[in-house]
Amino acid sequence: MGVSIKDSQRGNEIKHPFKKISFFNEAYFITAITFFCYCIKESASEVKLDSMKIKNALNESGIVPDVIDVFPKNALQIEYYNKGYNKQVAFGNYLSRWNTFEEPVNVSYPTEPNAYYALIMTDPDCPSREKPTHREWQHWVLVNIPGANWTQGFRLTEYIGILREYEFAVHRYVFLLYKQPGKLKFTERILDIRPVEEWRCKFSTRNFAKKYKFGDPVAVNFFMSDLGGS
Repeated sequence: MGVSIKDSQRGNEIKHPFKKISFFNEAYFITAITFFCYCIKESASEVKLDSMKIKNALNESGIVPDVIDVFPKNALQIEYYNKGYNKQVAFGNYLSRWNTFEEPVNVSYPTEPNAYYALIMTDPDCPSREKPTHREWQHWVLVNIPGANWTQGFRLTEYIGILREYEFAVHRYVFLLYKQPGKLKFTERILDIRPVEEWRCKFSTRNFAKKYKFGDPVAVNFFMSDLGGS
């Protein structure tokens, strides 16, 4: 409701709009705050749901406990590019040997200021999930990654994609991100693109992380592949 005042020249009563506008602004402010709180609630709900999806996927796939012992809360975003198409790694989707022949074109993950990270791609199912006598086969290891700049990480193990000779059954290809305690000196053999079995097989993500005091993995993702992968 407006405030009435007298027009001194005309003697007419004029309704002053300021109070009405003030009331409108107050109502708008309350509505905006309510909506903001709702958005925060919904956002928190989505984060929690994502974490649960990650946990369920790792549990159902057996990656916990076959590769790691805990459930990372963050999704590691991995993207391949092949023949004009982008292929995302999406917690158990199927990708072919040709989809993943070249190393990923994009890797993204949450970071902390001035932190260094290690990225591992490993196959716990060679030669098969039923008889994994060569568990794990290391496909890619990047270390001393400065923050989100994964292309600047040191290539401890050069990328090798899916090997046809190990595709007798469905394999799980697991990407794990660890935060390092700092910039480190690694004593492992530096592996080039040759798929030398005695150098790459029987790798242990657990032991590697324990040796360098990484702690628990901070992000994860994985895909599945077999000869019929698409």
